[in-house]
Amino acid sequence: MFGVPVNAHAEEVQDLAAPGDESTIKWFVGQDGIDRIAAGMVCGSCLEPFPAPPDIKNTKVWRDHAHHYAGLRTKDELLSLVVKNRCPICKTEVSNEMFAATHRGADPFEPKKIEVPDE
Repeated sequence: MFGVPVNAHAEEVQDLAAPGDESTIKWFVGQDGIDRIAAGMVCGSCLEPFPAPPDIKNTKVWRDHAHHYAGLRTKDELLSLVVKNRCPICKTEVSNEMFAATHRGADPFEPKKIEVPDE
């Protein structure tokens, strides 16, 4: 599935919470895209598809695909970002924790579920 873009579209929406006439871009992503973002196969910020989730365990896969990012990052830069769970394009963190913190699910009006760990 690497290299296959996420089915998404963007719309400009008015930001009613901000002072003045400010607008933002809101991405609408299909369920397949949401599943791929949750699995770490796509960046949740720039929607870049990955050959494997950015993780130290997947450096072999990323090393084999480093030529795809040759114009943007050297192999060392790419692997440095991957071992830190970062997107090689926008440097955003790509992890289950980040997905849970920033994504509210398919329904944009559903409140986030906050889980408090037992101490």
